[in-house]
Amino acid sequence: MTTEQHCADRADARRDRIADTVRRLGTQLREDRRERGPHVADAAWVDEPFDDWLAMLHEGKPLARTSMLALAVGMDQTLAVRDALIVSIVGGADGARKAVLMDFASRPHAPEVCARMGRLLTAAFTDEHGGLNEARCRAAVGALKDMAGIVPERYRVQPLTIMAYV
Repeated sequence: MTTEQHCADRADARRDRIADTVRRLGTQLREDRRERGPHVADAAWVDEPFDDWLAMLHEGKPLARTSMLALAVGMDQTLAVRDALIVSIVGGADGARKAVLMDFASRPHAPEVCARMGRLLTAAFTDEHGGLNEARCRAAVGALKDMAGIVPERYRVQPLTIMAYV
């Protein structure tokens, strides 16, 4: 076996392991949403990944692979997770707070949550000082690019959508 073939085989095995993990995580989230309801399950699902996401945005820490996979699965099952990540990137300091993200992900249809999202997004694109932060945007796009690079094709859609939005 050539070195190239050995490397290709290892890459294929890694992709297969990640695909199996993502499928298992997807099943786990679906079952939890059925058992505990989407509000509770979604909040529990994103709790730790949002900590990692915010540490990446604010402190430049790399986004943990486990958080990448959890966020990709979460976005696949509910667009509220995707929307929370968008607001964390473009919504200024208020949009990049964990309590705000948790509301967006777990209570997306609550009137006060919808109103807050509208205010943050409007400010981001109409206010001269709306909160768009180039460093935060670059960090987020880098993390999303990494995420899209490791997840199976089906799970790339939402990270790529966020990148396009930003």
